[in-house]
Amino acid sequence: YWLGECHYSLGDYKQSILIFKDMETNYPKSEKVPDAILKLGYSYLSLDDSNRAHHYLKKVLKEYPFSPAAEKAQEKLKSFE
Repeated sequence: YWLGECHYSLGDYKQSILIFKDMETNYPKSEKVPDAILKLGYSYLSLDDSNRAHHYLKKVLKEYPFSPAAEKAQEKLKSFE
């Protein structure tokens, strides 16, 4: 997760996407998965891919509705409206 955060903070969104997807796949029980999915949404937004961003933000809400990441996803989705 933190490696993905590093790439994200450096503006290397494509690499952060690869890392966050890898984390979601290989460590599905990690407590950081909701945050990784949220950052997938943020990364796609940064790449102007609003369809994929929307998909991942909704996924956080659907799969982890009571997580802090879900609150952040909800706020970000409001900006779409």
